[in-house]
Amino acid sequence: MYLSLLLPLFPTVIEKHEETNMKNENKITQKESKQLLNIAMKYIYAMQERGDFEYRMNDEEDFLDVSVGSLEAALEAAYLLGKNAKA
Repeated sequence: MYLSLLLPLFPTVIEKHEETNMKNENKITQKESKQLLNIAMKYIYAMQERGDFEYRMNDEEDFLDVSVGSLEAALEAAYLLGKNAKA
């Protein structure tokens, strides 16, 4: 029931997200994006099946089941990637 009320808002939310990313001077590079995708695919099983970060406008495809342990491992790997890049 609530989902049907929220669906009309999603295109607006995504457009605002894209506008914000376009204005963001700290946008990551294509190489960094690929590195993050590799991390996600290594630690998050559902990302292995999905294969990308693209919005598909489909709840079953855009909202993944992720264990807390997998999420922690992926975030830690991404943090270390960024930390080592600054060194």
